[in-house]
Amino acid sequence: MKIEIYGKKWCSYCYKAKQLCKREKLDFLYRELNKDFSKEKFLEQFPGAKTFPQIIMDGRKIGGYTELAIKLGKNPNNTGNWVGVGTAIGAAVFAATNEPVWIAVGVAIGAALGWQKPED
Repeated sequence: MKIEIYGKKWCSYCYKAKQLCKREKLDFLYRELNKDFSKEKFLEQFPGAKTFPQIIMDGRKIGGYTELAIKLGKNPNNTGNWVGVGTAIGAAVFAATNEPVWIAVGVAIGAALGWQKPED
């Protein structure tokens, strides 16, 4: 199985897609926006795409993280609550400090915590 993940920095679903592939011991290629490809190249390859990540599995565009999880027979929603918790923590710190980076940090922390939960 060949998996290519087209993602970007600070993207919790890109992180979740990579972690799912690692956890399932699947070989994958991760490509990052502005490092491995431009926005223009991305829109050429995935016309109409509005979200990250975009994933190709065995040469076919399948969509994003949710579609990857479903194709692998996994529950795509097993980390949703933790991402929400992380976002809430990030928003609270943002409110106190007025530093927007804390929202992204909170989402990343929530995604990371979610992977410690057992699969439903």
